[in-house]
Amino acid sequence: MQKMEKSRPVWDNPLQFVFACISYAVGLGNVWRFPYLCQMYGGGGFLIPYIIMLFVEGMPLLYLELAVGQHMRQGSIGAWKTISPYLGGVGIASIIVSFFLCIYYNVINAWALWYLFHSFQVCLNFIP
Repeated sequence: MQKMEKSRPVWDNPLQFVFACISYAVGLGNVWRFPYLCQMYGGGGFLIPYIIMLFVEGMPLLYLELAVGQHMRQGSIGAWKTISPYLGGVGIASIIVSFFLCIYYNVINAWALWYLFHSFQVCLNFIP
């Protein structure tokens, strides 16, 4: 019996993949929340542990996720289950976290749109 290869979509060129990864990594959280965290936890002194943890923990985990997804060419749950049947929960957990992050960022986007549309009024309700 011959094993059939599943046909999965691929990127048209490597630059599309790079831009998709950059847009995933630099999202709304970095634009909206990062300056707030810097001010809250000590300004410039916050950047030193942030950059250290970015390179010690963040970049290797991002690279691991990209490498597993690219090598396995499956969805999140299937890729981790292919590595080990016990790791299926990692894929499920990543989907659940992504779902709740989408809800969180949609609320922030709704606030931004509300203030954008209300800023065109003559009387601004949110300015005392």
